Amino acid sequence: MYKVWIGNRESEILTYNIFNESITFYGSNTCSNNAFSTDIRIPNRYTSDFKNYVIKKIEHIIHNYSKVQFHFYNPIFAHRILKDKPELVNYFVNINEYEILKWITSKTFVRQWLSNSISVPAYSLLSKSECSISNLTTIFCGYSEFIIQKDISGGGEGTYLLTYFSENEVLEELKDESLYLVSPYYSPKTSVCCHMLIGKNNIAVFPFGIQTSEIYDNKLLYKGTSYPNILGFNKNIEHELFIKAISIGYRLQKLGYKGICGLDFILHKGGTFFIEVNTRYLGSTFLINKALKNKGLPSLFELNTECFDDEKTLPCETIRNLKIGYASNVTKSKSHLSANELQDIIKKNHNNNLVKIYFDGLENTCEVLKDTYLYRGIYQCKTLDG
Repeated sequence: MYKVWIGNRESEILTYNIFNESITFYGSNTCSNNAFSTDIRIPNRYTSDFKNYVIKKIEHIIHNYSKVQFHFYNPIFAHRILKDKPELVNYFVNINEYEILKWITSKTFVRQWLSNSISVPAYSLLSKSECSISNLTTIFCGYSEFIIQKDISGGGEGTYLLTYFSENEVLEELKDESLYLVSPYYSPKTSVCCHMLIGKNNIAVFPFGIQTSEIYDNKLLYKGTSYPNILGFNKNIEHELFIKAISIGYRLQKLGYKGICGLDFILHKGGTFFIEVNTRYLGSTFLINKALKNKGLPSLFELNTECFDDEKTLPCETIRNLKIGYASNVTKSKSHLSANELQDIIKKNHNNNLVKIYFDGLENTCEVLKDTYLYRGIYQCKTLDG
């Protein structure tokens, strides 16, 4: 069987590669990789141009190989392709029904749904005109800073921090005709995530990681995830997170969901609060895969495939006790970068022996637009002492 990966970055599969070929937004365009954004690197917005590029590559591969499977980083993108090319459905694997994905991908619907049994941050669904500081301080008494989120977004691109100082700039980014999920900005807090696999017969939860983010242009942008072998949390907190993850998993399972997903939580004042479900692989999946390969275990890609086989049973205990011990850090451009500036960045990072850098084709790029992915690193992380 000829296996093809379709995703954001070529590096998603480089720590544990089971694929014959890949089609990605960013990549080297070598070693069986087909990359969309090459000479001029642009933000990965998954435009129609990218969709058409992927369809063209898919059709070319199908023409050359009689038995082929396409695996997707994000199944929602698979459904976008199937809307134009329904005849490709038999080549796409590990894809949940669109109706299931539609509701779970909605930050608003999934928070409302799970709030019946899981603690979530205080929230309200508001229009742009209702997102003024004066109104929000009335709705959420005792808070002066707020998180405003688009209903569907990822990586922090649709997540804004609204304060007295950023109010005008944030409101300019919002649309009059849209509704937004608004919550108080809890500080201090710790952002926690986990990968989860859902099969017909059982549910497997991977060890939790700690997410980092940065505030840039009034957005809370994802920076990376750390998976120390010992988190340093109170054991009761770790157990509570695990129980909540399993509870969410069972509710997703009853809905008919199968396969990989990611869960986000925050820890604040001793409490654990559910944030969202990501119905796809995560930005930190390549860290999990590196740990799995080190242990001689199947990759997340293979484990995800097993979830769609009703005869398979997941190795839940092995997954729960996996020692990962890696962390990642993602770097984006904060301005337009020329070829000379890019070469300086690459040379500087090549000299770092402590971090494995994945440039995903940046070496062959002539310029990079502002707010665009540059590279990411993977390194061994230290145990947190708490």
